[in-house]
Amino acid sequence: MTSISSSGKFDSGQIQYCLSSADFVLLRIIRRQGFYAVMTATAGEDDGSKSPYPDQLRLIDSTISAFSAFGAPARHASDLYGRPYVEFSGLSETQIEQAGRSLADALGVQLSDMAELWNQISDAADEDGLVYLSDGMWLTEDGQLIER
Repeated sequence: MTSISSSGKFDSGQIQYCLSSADFVLLRIIRRQGFYAVMTATAGEDDGSKSPYPDQLRLIDSTISAFSAFGAPARHASDLYGRPYVEFSGLSETQIEQAGRSLADALGVQLSDMAELWNQISDAADEDGLVYLSDGMWLTEDGQLIER
């Protein structure tokens, strides 16, 4: 199962998320002035709860395949330890969700159904039926993520 959750990996004031499976961090997602940047994760979570995906080249190739359909330019770079990653910027939430499903299929991991997630945590819903996740992001009953 794969999910998008809040993350504080980078030391910055930007809103951050990660796309991860039960054991591995796949992508880092950063909100930048009205759009999102997505990059392959080279390291796990600082608390040790998740490791980086073990086959970084497969992750990079699959991410390129999933996100290039949106015409976003790929930027190849290396982190502070020389580990390669790829970054796409100028993406919308919808594009990230679509590419995330494609990436999960390519890697053989399963995405969680966000509507099912809402069902599991709906006891925390407000009077509008929205569930607050983190950093201004809310989950609707039909599984959509909205920011308010």
